[in-house]
Amino acid sequence: MSLLPDHICRKLDLGPRYDLTRLDRTALRIAGRLADRHIDRAASHCQASVRPAA
Repeated sequence: MSLLPDHICRKLDLGPRYDLTRLDRTALRIAGRLADRHIDRAASHCQASVRPAA
């Protein structure tokens, strides 16, 4: 498995040595799940739903 499409790997002459390992895939999957759960309360899209104090 690779992050790059097959035609790019062929153009750059990247062989199977540059493919993702099982550990790499697992680490990327976990990092993606953690990133999806992170909530930045200071972000503008989060602040848009907060009513100003009266």
